[in-house]
Amino acid sequence: MALNIEIDQYKGCVVAHLSGELDLTVATETQDRFAELIAAPGAAGPLRLVIDLTQVFFCDSTGIGVLAWILRAVHKAHGQLALVAPRGILVTNLIEVTQLSRVIPTHPTVEAACQYLTGSPPAATGTTP
Repeated sequence: MALNIEIDQYKGCVVAHLSGELDLTVATETQDRFAELIAAPGAAGPLRLVIDLTQVFFCDSTGIGVLAWILRAVHKAHGQLALVAPRGILVTNLIEVTQLSRVIPTHPTVEAACQYLTGSPPAATGTTP
């Protein structure tokens, strides 16, 4: 199965929603797609990229290498990167075991990742006393 990448904007961040398999068979194509995304002129200010891995059901060591490559490319462009990988999915376990989460901030939702990258406070979820 291939990897599908959908790009959109959310609260000041570029969000790449990945679905499918992130492995050797799609590594070069994925790096090329992210190289174009990172190099594309955007809004004022540095790139704030969120990669949503919620729908990635398989990732091998090459996939982890692709994520590390994206991190280096984003940093080289003076941008920021965060991952969305909720607990309980295979990719989250792999990110933790490889300690990639130590160098790429990992969050349970796109909203949480964007809040982290933009420094905006969390949305209110209840009534105030």
